[in-house]
Amino acid sequence: MGIITRWSKEFPYFEVIETEALISFITTRMAGSDGEKSWSRTTVEKHLSILKQYWLYCLRHSHISVQIKINHERLLPTANKTKSQTGKKRNKDSNLAYAIEDAWRLQITAKDNDPKLADMILLGMYTGCRIGELAHMCKEDVHLDRFNIADSKTDSGIRSIPIHTDILQDVERMVQTSKDEYLICGLSSKNKHGNRGKGIGQKFMRHKAEQGFKKKEHTFHSFRSTLATLFQSAGVEELFAARIIGHKAGGMTYGLYAGDLDWDKAVEAMAKADFKNAV
Repeated sequence: MGIITRWSKEFPYFEVIETEALISFITTRMAGSDGEKSWSRTTVEKHLSILKQYWLYCLRHSHISVQIKINHERLLPTANKTKSQTGKKRNKDSNLAYAIEDAWRLQITAKDNDPKLADMILLGMYTGCRIGELAHMCKEDVHLDRFNIADSKTDSGIRSIPIHTDILQDVERMVQTSKDEYLICGLSSKNKHGNRGKGIGQKFMRHKAEQGFKKKEHTFHSFRSTLATLFQSAGVEELFAARIIGHKAGGMTYGLYAGDLDWDKAVEAMAKADFKNAV
């Protein structure tokens, strides 16, 4: 039974879905306490991603009006990390920040062979977005001064990002030339989970390797680290940097109870990310 079919039987009405019911459903499926084969954590994560896209599709096409309640952080139990796993993370570098000149090299060398990949890299540099967030970003999520991230893996990932003045014309070009509903048009979603970011993600990995970057040390996620480094070097407050990039911001007071950041200050913070003069 497909996850969408199962979901429709478990939760026929979006309007009455409660977070507690979703948690109970996930807990039951992971434990297999309903008599069926239990789902692994990886399986649950994949199913939740599919369901988030389904929910977002229904919202965008006005089939429902209820905001998305599917969130990996909220619904999944905390993963238990073994000593070997935590030790491995401490001893191995991953998602290292690209030097500014290396980020530009990746972007410029992609232009001739794959303009869409070049656009994806440019957006990654100037937003800190995950490749999946960019791949699924619709034109309607792009406004004169900001990107609205309506779908993300985490609560902190739901955010508005100021559009850096450096890329205003590039973003306008992407919107005007797109031939479908997405900012980066024409990406394939013909895979098991309907993930538009999978194919271009694989292209990026090959392109990165051709430019001499190791698989685990540098990834697309590394652009987030690059932007964070620029913010830090420019003296941007950590709270602003975290909210723009989509990381958890501070401890309980900031992370859970802080309201929306002043937009003018967010724009000012983004302007301090100077990719041009850093080369």
